[in-house]
Amino acid sequence: MGALPAAAVRAMADQTRVRLGGLAKYLQRPPTANGVAFGALEDETGMVNLVFSPPVWERCRRTLLEAPAVLLDGHIERDHGAFNVIVHRAENLAVPTSTRTRRGR
Repeated sequence: MGALPAAAVRAMADQTRVRLGGLAKYLQRPPTANGVAFGALEDETGMVNLVFSPPVWERCRRTLLEAPAVLLDGHIERDHGAFNVIVHRAENLAVPTSTRTRRGR
């Protein structure tokens, strides 16, 4: 999987490609943002701000809204003191549960 903790990502250089795992929170797509969506990813080490271009948001929206935990690929963007991860891809991290149970004897 190779996911980095939020705390480690915050120290990385601009344009570095990253993979993060955690809970997608505070997802919003303001009408004044020209289709750009925003949110945050939280793990046990902290939070990272997320930015989704309109095509990425459309492709990943369902996963982001429905998955209990997600794995994100993107790159770091640093601009005038702001720090964001520009998301390229989102994947559901949920572990599938078996519909069949095995009974011991």
